[in-house]
Amino acid sequence: MVDKIIENEPLGQKTTGAVFHWKDIKTWPHDWKTNENSPDDSEIDKFRRLFQSTYSHIVCYHGCRPTNITNYYSQGLTPSDTNKLKEIARNIFLDIDPPLMLKSELELAESAVGERDDGNLFIMLDDRLFFNKCGQYCIYGSERLLCIANKFGTKKLLRAKKLLRSIGTPTVLRANVPVADIPDSEMCDIITTILDFVDDRIDPPPHCHTILLNTGIAPGNIVSHYTPKEIYDSHEENSIYRYGQEPEYLPWAPSIEDGPV
Repeated sequence: MVDKIIENEPLGQKTTGAVFHWKDIKTWPHDWKTNENSPDDSEIDKFRRLFQSTYSHIVCYHGCRPTNITNYYSQGLTPSDTNKLKEIARNIFLDIDPPLMLKSELELAESAVGERDDGNLFIMLDDRLFFNKCGQYCIYGSERLLCIANKFGTKKLLRAKKLLRSIGTPTVLRANVPVADIPDSEMCDIITTILDFVDDRIDPPPHCHTILLNTGIAPGNIVSHYTPKEIYDSHEENSIYRYGQEPEYLPWAPSIEDGPV
């Protein structure tokens, strides 16, 4: 079972328009009519424009492992910065006694990873699958750092992953993302996903829909956060990671749990 703990009261600014929340069927459009066949590009674009004229924000989620949660409420969420992450990698893997590796080894691993996701920010429509599919963001923090660690040999990889798990607190952020900040191409993908379920008139199922932003999320749009206590870890032989508990890992059994609304 995946247990969620520590959800804060909303801290962000209030929105003024309609807010779409994947998990809340009451916020869904109920007057959309589609053709019997799969919608074509022109129909998707029509619904995109209709959505953008109806909703001001979309509730989205972001998994992370911050050392200071208050930074998000004062500075917001920013896109990935390769140079900053290189500095963090050096602090974690080299500025310890003894260093995990030589500087040249770290540089070689960084070169192999490249400028992965530089300038991008990934968010999700639904937080429920963080616990069963996308837990690495809350367990290890930056996916770039985990990719770098995966370039190390087995012994160094195990130690690197343990180091990453020792920093910060597993956190899922909830944000009200302005529709105007979401690129049209991403909005069309969202519309396609909504159209798959809009006629069902039932509570939407957990869905692993990722949205790519090339801009940040303002601090006033960070609404709340919570800490998941147990998270599925696909990078650790399909086990359940347990935050702040011993043993740190348990065998994994598949399940879908509703996260906080």
